[in-house]
Amino acid sequence: MTIHRIRSKTAILVAVFGATAGAAALADAARAESFTYVTDGGGIRAVDLGRPGKSQGDLYVLNGDVRDAATGGQVGHVFGEQISVALGRRVETVQGSLTFELPDGSIVAGGLSRYPLDANDLVLGTRFVRPILGGTGRYAGRRGTLTTMRRPEGGYEQRFDLSDPATTGQRTLEVYSPGGVDHIDVGDPGLSPGDMSVLAGTLTDAGGRAIGRLRGVQSEITTADGQHVAVGQITYVLADGAIVVGGTSRRPLEAGGLVPQAAFERAVLGGTGAYAGVSGTATTVRDGDRYRTTFALRPGTGSSTVRRVTVRARGVARPVDVGEGGRTPGDLWIYSVPVRGDGRGYIRGALVAVRVEDGAETLAGSVTVELRGRGQIVFGGITALPLSDAARFRRSFDRAVLGGTGDFAGAHGTVRTVRRGHGYRMTFSLGAP
Repeated sequence: MTIHRIRSKTAILVAVFGATAGAAALADAARAESFTYVTDGGGIRAVDLGRPGKSQGDLYVLNGDVRDAATGGQVGHVFGEQISVALGRRVETVQGSLTFELPDGSIVAGGLSRYPLDANDLVLGTRFVRPILGGTGRYAGRRGTLTTMRRPEGGYEQRFDLSDPATTGQRTLEVYSPGGVDHIDVGDPGLSPGDMSVLAGTLTDAGGRAIGRLRGVQSEITTADGQHVAVGQITYVLADGAIVVGGTSRRPLEAGGLVPQAAFERAVLGGTGAYAGVSGTATTVRDGDRYRTTFALRPGTGSSTVRRVTVRARGVARPVDVGEGGRTPGDLWIYSVPVRGDGRGYIRGALVAVRVEDGAETLAGSVTVELRGRGQIVFGGITALPLSDAARFRRSFDRAVLGGTGDFAGAHGTVRTVRRGHGYRMTFSLGAP
């Protein structure tokens, strides 16, 4: 496995602030709704990372057609990735991110599901409920759940249950970024499914003044319509908080960077600080040697009631060395440790190293807390690990709550993690769905 630095200033995606903030009423016709599609089941490809054979850190990339449940006609595509985070006696638990590209917008879902140990497929006959984290187009600002069941005849039934979007308080801001991207070649040599791009750049306003930083990761999924398709999660860190964005993007086959002058709309999944609980969209356009991203932000859905959930965990993340030897961009950190507190269960997920800075390694990605009988809470953004296990490293990190299931369906807000030694206390501040 090799890592290559792409030095072109246009290779990093996106950018930052020239902000126009204001409250404007929205005439939003969308309402809570449910609908079902069917997706193909043959597009999952395994990339063996870490130890040979099935092991924590293995990557599964998937793509397939989305079809009308009644007629079978194609209506869109689904792209995604899943990372193995725990192996039991009979099943493998995977943390995933899926983007459904539909005629009237896209829907991003994430969370935990399970494969049998002898197949790269969901356990047959089990309904897996995962959070809907955001969307674009008609699905902008929507949250809810995705229920997936593998069908005996092949493929998957995908039921979407969507909440009302926020209808007031939209504000916009605009940001810019030049920079570079680290490409990590995994699996087959050369550009292939599973390859990762880690993003680390400085955010500027329209005049070039530094106002923050960008950190994130993208995974190569497939080639479609003469372009590379990638699924990613990117965090924009500003002075007053952070915004987490996810979804698909595309770039030309022969060059790095996004397709020039094409507008890529992705879902805002959540935020921290001044952006806690936000949803909406982020539209990125490559303009010469930089990217311009325009955010259309909506406040969190639901009432203003805040409830708190606190869990405690003790354990360590397991490293999977993906890039060059040692701690380098692209390495995975796998979490699978029991939790207690306001419920018993596990915290499971996978984070990707994007940069070594300030005596620590910055990690990006999503993690899921799964509480028995209560549901899942998915959170994401960036955090840090000390470079030395002996280092004193007691800091708190705020990350965005991206969605939930069960008791936490429609959840949004923030989670504050305090690390002390090998223990963690995580306090979720959730807007009531």
